[in-house]
Amino acid sequence: MRKFLLFILGSVFLSSLVIAIIFYKNSIPLPLAFQKTQKIRPTLSANIQKNYQTIVQTITGPVTVQHEGKSYPVITETVRTLVGGDIITTGKEAVATVDFGEGTVIRLAPETVIELKEAQKNIDSLSLTIGTIYGRFKKLVGIREGLEINTPSAIASVRGTIFNLWVNKEKSTKLIVLEHKVNLSSTTSSESAVIETNMQGIQSIASGSATVSPVSFSPEEDAWIKLNSELNTSSSEKDSRKKMEEKAQLFVTFINSITPTLTPAPTKIQPTKVPIQKLTTMPGIGHTRGEVETPTGNFIVSCIGANKSTTKVITDSASEDTCKNDCPVSSLDNYVSKNGGYAGINGMYFCPADYPDCTDKKNSFDTLFFQSNKKVYLNSENNIYSTIPFVVFNNDANPRFMQKSLEWGRDTNVMAGTAGNPMLVFNGQANTSTDGLVTKQTVTKSNRGAIVEKDANIYLCIVEKATVPDASQVFGILGATNALNIDGGGSSALYFNGRYLYGPGRQIPTAIIFANR
Repeated sequence: MRKFLLFILGSVFLSSLVIAIIFYKNSIPLPLAFQKTQKIRPTLSANIQKNYQTIVQTITGPVTVQHEGKSYPVITETVRTLVGGDIITTGKEAVATVDFGEGTVIRLAPETVIELKEAQKNIDSLSLTIGTIYGRFKKLVGIREGLEINTPSAIASVRGTIFNLWVNKEKSTKLIVLEHKVNLSSTTSSESAVIETNMQGIQSIASGSATVSPVSFSPEEDAWIKLNSELNTSSSEKDSRKKMEEKAQLFVTFINSITPTLTPAPTKIQPTKVPIQKLTTMPGIGHTRGEVETPTGNFIVSCIGANKSTTKVITDSASEDTCKNDCPVSSLDNYVSKNGGYAGINGMYFCPADYPDCTDKKNSFDTLFFQSNKKVYLNSENNIYSTIPFVVFNNDANPRFMQKSLEWGRDTNVMAGTAGNPMLVFNGQANTSTDGLVTKQTVTKSNRGAIVEKDANIYLCIVEKATVPDASQVFGILGATNALNIDGGGSSALYFNGRYLYGPGRQIPTAIIFANR
């Protein structure tokens, strides 16, 4: 009898084992009796499920995830995995990130609601009900082809793009593209448009209309774009989580102090509206716009700051060789895009084609210039302005400012180089002299461009409604180590993260670009 029972038990065990192996080998779901408790699959689609986790993490403030009708808190430093159907809501003082893996990120501003959808035709999908999101989508062919975002009035189809999307209480949609392009179509009509970086366009769809308009930013919109730039920089610099949280908290404090609005489209491109702050020293990394008090008046200055250790400086020209007439020119945004940069400023003085005295030397320039991509010097042999200042950037992005171009040889093992005139600040001393300057520089109040150095940072700056001596005073008061004047006036243009802060101005023969290393 005992042997018989042992035989029966052994047979049952072996049969169960064989069944389990068969189910496992053929990927057949096991009966409940054989299943172990499993965690929710942390991805949006079966196709992506094998490769990625989709998680939500707060940067600051309280966030909730609604899963199968129940709400779960996601407080600071907490991570939750996500599935299709989950709804993420940020509070009034919260900023959160949804990470799809491999460089694809959606960041949520305060008072934002999104819902994740199951993938269809290999396109990840989500709905933005209300609020603001920043997106950085990385296209991975064969695995993740795109991201589809539905709003109450539009559908945005994203393929390898950086963008910002707003939905206000009236359900209007605003899209700003910072890199490449996004296809946007109305949900209430057949109208659609492709919004590209160089179009500087927004798409505002409230009641079936689909029209591209020039970009204008409200203070809260500009602050949101700036925050995401800083958070991305912080990530690359391996800043502590505490620093990222502090930046997000400053943003939350700022937007909660003003009334959010979805700004209407203006009739023409205008400089970005950024809150004016008092500046007494050179700012940090990113875009800063502030007011500087000097003995001769107050001046507005806009600067794009970058850390030398993480920055590649490029001096690019539309011409590959020295040119004396009918020289090729290009727009600043094209220079930035062509070189994979995120910021840029117009180059040195040149002879615009629309000037009467430039008839036989249209768009030419006579100053020393290093073409970074070709590793050649333009105007080297017949440089008639060899006694004006020159700045060269070594391969570690450390600049060397020289009082005269002739002090520099023709070393091509450098990163970038351009002449400028005059030196606004040299070794910490402001130069307000008018010697050697023309009336347009000493009397005319206009935009004044500059390349600036202060400690570990380098800057591309524009001072508004100033003479060249005024600009010298500004950078002297801000404590710049060195500052070199470049072109201004109708040629002035400053570009940052997919938009013009000033300009676009004239088509220009040269430009200075910042890119990430």
